[in-house]
Amino acid sequence: MPQPTRRAFTLFDAMVLIAAAAFGMGGLRTSTGSLSEFAAQFRESLAATGQPEAGWTSWGWTIYQVYGLAALSTVPFGYAWTLALMLLWFRAPRSRLRRLGRQPGWNACLAATAIYIPALVALAGLVLVRWLAAGLIPNVMPPTNGFLDLLHGLAFLLVPSLAGTAVLGSWVTLVVGRRWRAEPTWIDRFGRCLGVYWITVIILPIWGLG
Repeated sequence: MPQPTRRAFTLFDAMVLIAAAAFGMGGLRTSTGSLSEFAAQFRESLAATGQPEAGWTSWGWTIYQVYGLAALSTVPFGYAWTLALMLLWFRAPRSRLRRLGRQPGWNACLAATAIYIPALVALAGLVLVRWLAAGLIPNVMPPTNGFLDLLHGLAFLLVPSLAGTAVLGSWVTLVVGRRWRAEPTWIDRFGRCLGVYWITVIILPIWGLG
């Protein structure tokens, strides 16, 4: 049996992941206006955990709120780290594509990026088209707050859920096909952690409707 390709964690890997974290922070700041506003919203939501809605137990309501806040605030980092890890996988030394196709970490990142990159590009394209149309076509309004809020909800609630569903499907396929070959390397382990993260946000739209 061929041995797994050893991938030592290098300074370059650390730099890429830190840069991805910076992009994630930028995405979070863009979506919330400012970090101080986000912190205020976070504190307000945490305060609401002590006032459960009708039909909820105090523990159930607290878990529900904490889950939503944690998931929603980490989505930009999930986007950034997943893409960064995909790029790092192609650095030497790297496994052959056939072997990569059996690694759950690789499959998780591939499935997630195959969903969220086209979706986010499409959402950004909608904003761009609306701005261009407002400048070129009379009586066309630029993107309104309601329009931007809708796209924000799609990017932070629906798209992560779709990405998580894709990851879950890819892992089920690996298990059923007996092709699951997890490797004791940092990159595959990190990929598996990201895969678990994407699966946990599948129910995020339900939180957003609450």
